Amino acid sequence: KKYKNKSKITFFNPGWLSLHESILEFEKLLKMQLDLRLEAANLIKFQEKSKFNKFIKYPKPVKEMTKELILVEDYIHGQALCDYLKTPLSSLSKSEINERKRLAKIGLNTFLRMVFIDNFIHCDLHPGLRSNVYLNQIIYIF
Repeated sequence: KKYKNKSKITFFNPGWLSLHESILEFEKLLKMQLDLRLEAANLIKFQEKSKFNKFIKYPKPVKEMTKELILVEDYIHGQALCDYLKTPLSSLSKSEINERKRLAKIGLNTFLRMVFIDNFIHCDLHPGLRSNVYLNQIIYIF
């Protein structure tokens, strides 16, 4: 499909920015997100790149059962990060606050490693992030 820029805003078109090409690139990236076989392949890459980090865990995809529209992974027990963070800081003990800081540091270090060292990042934002405080791990569920 060809998208036409019907915007009357011309001051923000520097010439090198093509709305049509940007939309096509965005469409390509979205379509890639819809193929769950690619999602499974990314999980395997993440596992390989983080195999030496005992604080990070990813579910293992079941390749034989994963199809374009179906992703099957092993089960990992954990608590949704949004549920974990519902308790206000004022209600936490010092050790619980320190645990939150430690998990935040692990998450940030993992993200920075993905971006700057591995050059491989998954930006599919959904509530799949799990925190398993009992095992002192952050578990990423895609």
